Amino acid sequence: MTRPSRLTALCFAGLTLAGCAPSADDPAPPDLGHVHALAFDDAGELFVASHHGVYAIDAAERTAELVGDVEFDAMGMAGAGEDILASGHPGDLTDDVFVPPDIGLVRHTPERGWESVALAGQTDFHGLATSDATPDVVAGLPADRDALAVSEDGGTTWTDRATVEARDLAVDHVDPAIVVVTTEDGPLVSRDAGRTFAPVEDAPLLVVVAADPTREGGVVGVAADSTIWRGSAVMPGTFERLGASQGPAVAVAVHPVRGGLAVAVADDRGVVVSDDDGNTWDLVLPAS
Repeated sequence: MTRPSRLTALCFAGLTLAGCAPSADDPAPPDLGHVHALAFDDAGELFVASHHGVYAIDAAERTAELVGDVEFDAMGMAGAGEDILASGHPGDLTDDVFVPPDIGLVRHTPERGWESVALAGQTDFHGLATSDATPDVVAGLPADRDALAVSEDGGTTWTDRATVEARDLAVDHVDPAIVVVTTEDGPLVSRDAGRTFAPVEDAPLLVVVAADPTREGGVVGVAADSTIWRGSAVMPGTFERLGASQGPAVAVAVHPVRGGLAVAVADDRGVVVSDDDGNTWDLVLPAS
């Protein structure tokens, strides 16, 4: 069930989400094309990486604001404190930051806007993940090869670790050596910073995942059958069902709220958020 009225509760819980106290005068939502990734920053603001750029979902203005006022095909994305890391392809604008054909890793800061970090013109990361435990650690899934790439200096230099064909990834918020990736055969977990992987015991067939900061090796993921699960990749038998997406989910993100978790999912409805274990959902950005 989708209930926009519940957004008010989410806003008071500390999440900055569009749609709080919605009205008929609210502006039309932007044309995202399609969504590639979701991420929360430290303050609980939700960001959407789309075919037409990265958007911040703002509760006070009840709008989706284009971050940095730059349209580009944002593929991978991750929060890094107050900053946003992203990758993908340039739009109409091509410069020293958005270099074709692949922009490498770019960073947006409130003070300086978008800046190139590394690999400009060379790499497109289809997945990016960071850890609150060690801000300098960034993991990525490069589109041009089956590998987990890891940076330990904020994304400036990169090293390929394990060879793995993965759809999505998450880095643990307590121990950044714990990395989870999703594959067509099920999720895999590494406990040595992506050098080796093993199957996650008793895990459902997850497609997209996000790190759950409330437990060791914690992940929230959406399975191929649209079921949403929460559990630990390092503790067998811990996965529990958290409702379901509507149709296939293309991205998931989580953020602590009221002693629990807010879960954001991009699916056939658009971008939706739940703060009650997936029983009810608030539509914060409708599908284009």
